[in-house]
Amino acid sequence: MQPRKSKITLALAVIATTGFNASIEAAQEALVVGFTTVPNITLTESQAMDFGIGMSLADNVACTMLVAGDTVNTGNEFPGDIIMKMASTVSAGTQTGDLSGPGCLASVGSKGTVGIYEISGIEGGTVKVTVNDITAGTSFNYAAVGCVASYDGSGDSDTCSAIAGGSVTSAVVAASGDTVGNSSGTGIPVPGKTLIALGGIITTAKTHTASEVMTESFSIDVTY
Repeated sequence: MQPRKSKITLALAVIATTGFNASIEAAQEALVVGFTTVPNITLTESQAMDFGIGMSLADNVACTMLVAGDTVNTGNEFPGDIIMKMASTVSAGTQTGDLSGPGCLASVGSKGTVGIYEISGIEGGTVKVTVNDITAGTSFNYAAVGCVASYDGSGDSDTCSAIAGGSVTSAVVAASGDTVGNSSGTGIPVPGKTLIALGGIITTAKTHTASEVMTESFSIDVTY
């Protein structure tokens, strides 16, 4: 959808007086001021989240997939600047995608696939992201953990803002300044876009049978 463009017309009255006589002359001219509304926000799945094979058949057991990068950024669940197209000079660590917990069973020691979701919006604008947990799933429930890339408008200081399911996280969409002055080897920001990376915890909601394929749907809300 194209942005809707609107124009406002202002009528400006100009009053002119002279000191030579008592007459007053008035001139009126229509002047125009314009503005363009912000573009629509779009959200696209770049990489589907997958906890892999080997889930336990038992009811009410949990499996956790990490989104974390190196140990310095583990607290922010940061999967690395290349994946997130950020200029942060921090590389992805070995923990990204790691699975753990009794619900993983045969998957322990292997890796899942972190979900990557691309937001398109106004360059340099702030978006608010809410990932909605699954709390009444048929097969399993899901508690989101991850981060959304937030850009600083210049080089090498982008961050990944931590996401927890159900909470609002603010992030700044990349602008043209984010592509200038970055160190070699860092991620390459794309003006007008930012990325969400998600892992988290799934907990089985019933007893399952062998080789059963389980899927559930969750939603992400993005607003200005």
